This record gives sequence, structure tokens and C-alpha cells, in this order.
Amino acid sequence: MPPEEATHPSGRPPDHPRPANAFIEFGLGEVEQSIPARFERQVDQYPERRAVKAGTHQLTYAELNRAANGIGRAILASRGAGEEPVALLLEHGASLIAAILGVLKAGKIYVPLDPSYPPTSSRTPGRLSS
Repeated sequence: MPPEEATHPSGRPPDHPRPANAFIEFGLGEVEQSIPARFERQVDQYPERRAVKAGTHQLTYAELNRAANGIGRAILASRGAGEEPVALLLEHGASLIAAILGVLKAGKIYVPLDPSYPPTSSRTPGRLSS
């Protein structure tokens, strides 16, 4: 195999090298931040880096942030402010990550529902509220 076709021992192709510092350490003050705040920090530092890859679909941090912000705004427009559960019935993938971040950015609680489970009365809208 020619060297340009070789893969890294991890199985990654050579055009997708591991970042020099793949683990980002967070201090105590950062750990106590919300997930959206910590995500925004990554967006600010690495807007063009790949944030999510699911199958053939991938998003940079900036693209994922735009999608999450749009979802968060739509939730606030339809539900208003205030903490409440929001059910997410999505297949695993980039859209699910954007939806989770959007729900959290709207100040809501995400409730993931697995679309592969058979439908039950517990998945009926309105049954998730306390």
C-alpha cells in the first residue's frame, strides 16, 4: 500500500489526524458552568473544527451552534421561558445533538425518546409533564 493510502494505527485515515491536545481540561469554575456555556467556549475557540460526525453527515462547531440556536429560538417562541421537559424523538445523529443543545440553550430539560421502542402511552404528548 502506498504511504499516502496508509491509515493511522487507530484506523483513522491520515487526513483526519487526532488533535495535538484531544483532551481539554476544565477547571472547577468551568465545570460548574452550564453545558451550553461550555459548548459556546468550544465554538469560540474552534469554530471550523468538526464537532459532530454521524455517518456521512458532519457539522463544525459553528454549524452545530447555528442549528442549536435555531432550535432553541423555536422552542422559546412556541413554549416561552421557564424550565419544562421537552421530548426529543429522533434517531441518533447530528440532528439529535443539535436538538439536545437547542433544548438546553432554551433553558428546558431534554427528555430523549428512542424511536426504535414500540409506541406506548408514555410517549403521548403531555404525559411527560410533572
